[in-house]
Amino acid sequence: ALATLCSAITGSAVALLISLDQCSQTFGTRDVKKIQYSAGLNKDGTFNSLSCNIYNTCGAANTDEFGDAIVMLHSLDNCYNIPNVNFSAVMLLTNYAPSAACRGPGWVHAVHGMESMVSDICRQTGLDPIALREANFYQKGDSTPDGMILQYWSLGSVW
Repeated sequence: ALATLCSAITGSAVALLISLDQCSQTFGTRDVKKIQYSAGLNKDGTFNSLSCNIYNTCGAANTDEFGDAIVMLHSLDNCYNIPNVNFSAVMLLTNYAPSAACRGPGWVHAVHGMESMVSDICRQTGLDPIALREANFYQKGDSTPDGMILQYWSLGSVW
């Protein structure tokens, strides 16, 4: 609104430069996410299945959080080949200010969520976290849950 008012008064374009804190105060808060999951592992430590429900707070209005959730659903596998996945997102309206995505919406939450789940699984099972991660890395030619074939994949060689 301020940039629009200034533009109307001056009759020219106006750029509004604000800090990230000012952006949050002006345009919305950051969302809160909770992931509930269940995972199945084979005896060799490879994933057999992963089911996740992502609960995403939107605030009083669902502004751009739907897009954030879509990206998160497509990124939740991170770098791990999981043959059977069931991912879903639930959008929660609250009595707080609307949430606004910022700097890598969706995929940053997905990577953090997946790595947190892997760490939690290792704590619960006593498996070595490095070994579990390495055993489940995608390989060149694998397919992601949404059907993308990984023609170029070198994580194992740079890990």
